[in-house]
Amino acid sequence: MAKDNRIKTLEEIIIDLGHDPKDPKVVRALMKKKDDDIAALRKRLRLPPTEHPQTAELTQEKEAEDTLDSLMRMNQRVIQMEEELERAAQSKQ
Repeated sequence: MAKDNRIKTLEEIIIDLGHDPKDPKVVRALMKKKDDDIAALRKRLRLPPTEHPQTAELTQEKEAEDTLDSLMRMNQRVIQMEEELERAAQSKQ
């Protein structure tokens, strides 16, 4: 029964939106249907929700960018402190 409903839904998506695999609307509709199916299976199996692999990848990239930004700011502060120390040492001489 559930398999028949899924097939019918997929057929409706293809009929309504077309069958061109490069059409973004079709791809989004099919991905949403797939995600809905996975969510329903997880609910039935009581599995914990997981992140989409691309979400995890984007999160890692964002963390790497944040870390790099932080290191660049720290490096800039170190350079400024070194310059201030050099000026202070030169003024004492």
